[in-house]
Amino acid sequence: MITGNDSRYPLGMAAHEPPEGGDREETDAIRERRGRSERRRAELLDAAGAVIERVGPQVSATLIAQEAGVTKPIIYRHFGDIQDLYRSLAVRHEHRLRQLQLEARLSAAHLDRFGRLRSVVAAYFDVIEREPNLYRFLVHAGGDVPGNDGALSWFTRRYAESIAAHLAQITGEPESSPEAQTMGYAMAGALTTAGSWWLQEHAARRDDVVDALTRMLVSGLPQETGDYVLDDELPDR
Repeated sequence: MITGNDSRYPLGMAAHEPPEGGDREETDAIRERRGRSERRRAELLDAAGAVIERVGPQVSATLIAQEAGVTKPIIYRHFGDIQDLYRSLAVRHEHRLRQLQLEARLSAAHLDRFGRLRSVVAAYFDVIEREPNLYRFLVHAGGDVPGNDGALSWFTRRYAESIAAHLAQITGEPESSPEAQTMGYAMAGALTTAGSWWLQEHAARRDDVVDALTRMLVSGLPQETGDYVLDDELPDR
């Protein structure tokens, strides 16, 4: 029980009233620690992306730690386990990919529907061609069911859900509707599968692959309502 004469408080101050400035100092300290932790997490994700792109998708926590100039316990201090790091990497790069696709889509606003969608597909191929090893890692590593090689990667699942959300926006359908969800996963699957095949085989010109994918996707897209507006920044998901 705390009384008004509790020695932890100056005389005359109620027990529930902390000393002036105490809360602010504590809040500032917490904010500073959180900021340091976020910066360290970002540095570790930078290191992971760099080493994956350099050595390939079969990367280890040891290699990531060496790239970052830290020990493995530092990684696990900021990420619960290596799967947590993979998931965070997927979130970061899926958001970056969608932002680049959004910018491409906005720059093609004057084109017809085929041209607008083609700009989005081309932006996807720009990214995977520029960072092929990182793309392979994101698509083929970090399954949403640990130990299940057949599971969707976190990147693919997040990308599919984002496409479903966009389709719901342009059609007026609920985001959870069977049509939006099915089309979201189908489109994400078409892009990731065709992208992986093209990176591996290079059996066709990139522009021809982009055109073929665009024709297929346009033919399957639901009709737009015509009353939606695209923001130039993505919402956090």
